[in-house]
Amino acid sequence: MPGKNLTRLEAQARAVVVNDCTYEIELDLTSGLTASPPTFRSTTRLRFAATKGGATFIDLIAPDVHSVVLNGVALDPATAFADSRIALPNLEHSNELIFVADCA
Repeated sequence: MPGKNLTRLEAQARAVVVNDCTYEIELDLTSGLTASPPTFRSTTRLRFAATKGGATFIDLIAPDVHSVVLNGVALDPATAFADSRIALPNLEHSNELIFVADCA
């Protein structure tokens, strides 16, 4: 099981597969205030280039992930998200990842 932070080797391996990333992040800091511990809703849109057919992951520290969509295909958060990471399989040259989560 990986830790919450990626290792230098994982970062180097990911850099071989992924490049040219842009992020759009929308936060709702009023949601989840009554949760224990408190959370906030995050909607993230990530666009990036990758090696076609490659696979990697994105880090996410969140107690609850509501949705994950990779290149227009909904992934099951219960299987795509584990150990503070979202698995990104079967990448295209040009990719879009959108996920909604309650973050710590």
